[in-house]
Amino acid sequence: MDIFSKLIIDCLKEEEVILPRITFDNFLKLLKHASHNRMLYFLVTKLSLNPTDYAKQRLRNAIIQKGDLELRKLQNTLCFCKEVLSQSKIEFLVVRTDKFIPFITYDVDLYVEEPYFKSTQEAFRKNGCRIFSHDHCLGGRKPNCQVNIRRENLLQIDLHRNFTWMKTYHIDPTILKEGVTSRKIAGIECPVVSAEVEFVLNLSNVIYEKFCITLLDFYCLRQALLLADDLSIIKKQVDQFCWRKAFFYVVTVLAAVNEVAFPESENPFLKFKDLFDKNFKANINIKTLPYFFPIYKVLEIFREKLTKKMNFASISLAYYFFGRVRYSLTLKERIPYYDHWYDFSHFEPQEYSRDKVSIMRNKYTVKNIQFYNRGISPLLKEAVIILKDNSTEKKVTLLDLGTGDGVIIQSLLHQHIVDNLDRILGIDVVQRRCMNAARNIRDAHFVTGDALKLPIQDGSIDLVNAWMVIEHVTDDQLMIGEVYRVLKNKGCLIISTVVKKKWSVYFYRRNNKFVLDPTHIREYGSEEEFLTLLGENGFNIQKIVCHMTKYSLLELAVRLFIKLNLVKPQRVRDMYVENSFMFKISQFLQIPVCGFYEIEACCKKV
Repeated sequence: MDIFSKLIIDCLKEEEVILPRITFDNFLKLLKHASHNRMLYFLVTKLSLNPTDYAKQRLRNAIIQKGDLELRKLQNTLCFCKEVLSQSKIEFLVVRTDKFIPFITYDVDLYVEEPYFKSTQEAFRKNGCRIFSHDHCLGGRKPNCQVNIRRENLLQIDLHRNFTWMKTYHIDPTILKEGVTSRKIAGIECPVVSAEVEFVLNLSNVIYEKFCITLLDFYCLRQALLLADDLSIIKKQVDQFCWRKAFFYVVTVLAAVNEVAFPESENPFLKFKDLFDKNFKANINIKTLPYFFPIYKVLEIFREKLTKKMNFASISLAYYFFGRVRYSLTLKERIPYYDHWYDFSHFEPQEYSRDKVSIMRNKYTVKNIQFYNRGISPLLKEAVIILKDNSTEKKVTLLDLGTGDGVIIQSLLHQHIVDNLDRILGIDVVQRRCMNAARNIRDAHFVTGDALKLPIQDGSIDLVNAWMVIEHVTDDQLMIGEVYRVLKNKGCLIISTVVKKKWSVYFYRRNNKFVLDPTHIREYGSEEEFLTLLGENGFNIQKIVCHMTKYSLLELAVRLFIKLNLVKPQRVRDMYVENSFMFKISQFLQIPVCGFYEIEACCKKV
């Protein structure tokens, strides 16, 4: 089993676990792994961190803070249910909500007997709740067996009169009232079903809805089985509702997990050998959790139901394939039914972010070149011409911020637009880029520098061009402030960036979201968000241009040739500079990038 799963299992055995020395990147992977197994909150409350690991400490505290709020919402939901149903004198049971450890849930499951199903709905409706049908959900339900109850500031309440998955029953509701006991859930005393019933409900949910086993599922099933006194109740339900083959497969998997997780103690899942008079071994190799059922096993589960002339829930099978495909496409980020309850993209400490982005930039620089582009932004061209015509000073200075390989400066020089400027300066954070630019362009000066701390005197620049730069820096406010500092009074800023819609799709991903470039730290969600940033930092916006982002198919082909060592990057640059036909073809063969736009603004320092 993988090291992250073993570390989480250690937290189940010990009061406190010391985190080994790992990088922040690996710490994030550990937390996401725990989140996939629905044990994130439990893990962070058990881990002991080095006091000097400030970034890890801040992240853990942020997760605990958010988790405490979610647990409080669970407490409020349980108290609300008890209050509403006690007033109506309706007996109820809390099911599949107690997992024996603190965890973050999305809903609370309640069971009431069939005669009280409608009156319970009415009681919640009178207390300001909205009722929604659950008949057409992805898990495949029989009609009128479950409704979803929602109220603001509370978790969703799933109200059951019976339990069905794949449009079939898996438990006799009459046994739910047998062995009823009371247990504290998130500190609230609640009536709950027996351990045997809890085991059957959770196991059937794993088999017939989720088709995967998380660490939380394993631990909950193990604890329920350890508390169970009468395993014949479980056997009766399995035989009565015809899911013996599926039952033994999943129990074998659970037994194999138990052999790795708790090798020193008795394996409770092996108790079913004698009960069912069936010999099985815990010999499945579990490499990691969550454990996804293989496709052939899922098909066997469906076939077992069909052979017993039970319903075939095509929607359940379709969602299984959808979930597996999505899991692969998102690089194992999104598992079926559950997303991260804590958004890790909201936390990225500056010291970590700078190191990580610097590494990404260097790798990206080696693999990619910037193509010489004859098409200069009309706003930039207009700003340079006006600056030359109206300037009364002898010295006029242009700064190309984030110059990269100097392609914009090279285009300006090639078209004689900046012939009369006194000084042309290019700055980029990547030294390799500046060296490439200086090697190819003699009439400009290139310096390695950070956009957040420009090595330039106050009020010394007439025009700053920042083409697709601000999305790469860790602090956009600080960058705009630095540009404002180095500009002369009434100096001009030409700035562009990416605006991303919610439905955007592209090749690259960052923090589980599609991005136009892997080195982008941010991509603004709207034009207003970007323009507000400029206005709040002392710039008067003169002109705005916005258009859909397009990608050149010719450049895509050329990059492939470079990767295959069929052509040298320097030769590509020379071809673009010497031959205008290359640029025309590149402009003609373009396709739009779904959901991404480029916005460019001409601003003056107020």
